[in-house]
Parts: sequence; C-alpha cells; structure tokens
Amino acid sequence: DDAEKALREWKPEIVWAEYDLGVHNGLDLYAIQRGNFSNRLNSTFILLSEQYSPALASRATDLDADALIIRPFNYDTLQSKFVDVISWKINPSEFLRKIEEGKAYLFEKNYKKAKEALQEARKLDAKPVLAACYEGLAARGSGHVEDAEKLLELAIEWNPKHFRSLCALFEVKMDLKSYEAAYAIGQRLLKEFPLSPKYFAIIVWLSVYNKRFQDTLALHEVFLKLQSEDEELVGAIAAGLIVSGKSLLKEGTFS
Repeated sequence: DDAEKALREWKPEIVWAEYDLGVHNGLDLYAIQRGNFSNRLNSTFILLSEQYSPALASRATDLDADALIIRPFNYDTLQSKFVDVISWKINPSEFLRKIEEGKAYLFEKNYKKAKEALQEARKLDAKPVLAACYEGLAARGSGHVEDAEKLLELAIEWNPKHFRSLCALFEVKMDLKSYEAAYAIGQRLLKEFPLSPKYFAIIVWLSVYNKRFQDTLALHEVFLKLQSEDEELVGAIAAGLIVSGKSLLKEGTFS
C-alpha cells in the first residue's frame, strides 16, 4: 500500500519492483506507473522475481513491462539490463517514436489518434510489423474488427512469429467467432511461446468446442508444467477434462 501511494504521489519515472509483494504483486505497481506515463519512452519498469515461470514471463510481456530479471543476479547483471532497457529510449528512431506515440494513444483509448500515428510509422519501414500490429489493435478497439484482422494478418505475413500480432489475431478470431481459426493460432502460440493463464484457458475451451478431446488431455499435461494457480485456468482445465473424458469414453477412444 505504501508503494502504491508513493507511485501515485511521486510519479517516479524509473521503478524496480519485486514481483512477490504478499497480497499484491509487482505488476499491480506497473499498472499504476503506466497510468502515470502512457508513453513508455518516458518511463522504465523492471520486475524482479525469485523464480521464473512461463505464466509470469508471459504476463510481464503482455503488459509491456520493460524487463523481468530472475534471481540470483549481481550488480553487473542489473547494470547491463538497465542499460539495455533505457538505451533505445534515450535516442529512439523516428519509427519507434511513432510506434510509442501510437501505443500511448491506444492506452488512452484515443483510437483515431493512434491510427494516425501508426500509419505514419508504417511509412518509415519496409516491413513495419509493429505498426501493422498496433494499428490492428486500434482498429479492433474502434469496432472495425475486419480491418483489424487484415492488418494483423499482414503483420504476421511479415513476421510469422510475432507474439503480439499472433495474440491480437487470436482475440480477433474469437471476436468473429472463427473458432477453428482461433484454435489453430492458439496451437501456434503454445508451440512457440509461454502463455498467460488467460490465453491458455481460452485454448482449452476451444479444444473442447472443436471436439479435439485428445488435445484437451495433452493441454492438461502442459498445464501441470505451468506452475499456475490461476482460478479461471484451473476451472477451465477441470471442465475440459470432464467433458473430454465423457466424450472419449462414449466414443470408446479413451486411453
């Protein structure tokens, strides 16, 4: 509570935060700092943790934290990571400046201004993956889901393993109720990246909806390695196992 109060009152530009804060966690503090500085060029947030978990790494990435550092570490490690984080912010290219401007407008839900900034960014790079990705998010935010789909597919065409674009397209396919396509993207995400409990729970639901019951059992094995106690994910896994088990027994294919 003292840390939250300090962030709101003092508005520090640079924050190092421990992930495990008892009832709260360091990413709760990041949410406050992000509210103070919508443009990430103007602030830095570095998260420290005793243990690495795929779920934590994915959540930190989803929220746009600058770095996650796992103990043990020494002074040289901290200094090196800090320099890496702030070096591009001190003197960003015009492309990255426009990207961060667009992201700041997105955070503020000013989708018109975000689109304008990101379209300017697209002119500054031959394959502007980030610009297409975030312009897609702006289109989705303003209700133009089909436009978002096209922009995100373009970003993935340029970079088939771009995490943010794949996650955003996954959500757009869910918006459009294209559940088979969403499941295919979900499988790509699972193969390439650690995923947050939010995405994992949806993929479990999709495996059941698309009647991929053997996949549901395999997802349970992946879940056991996640070290996640997220209640929504635990519930999704439990429900998925019940439905899949009954269906496989009925089909006579349970093994």
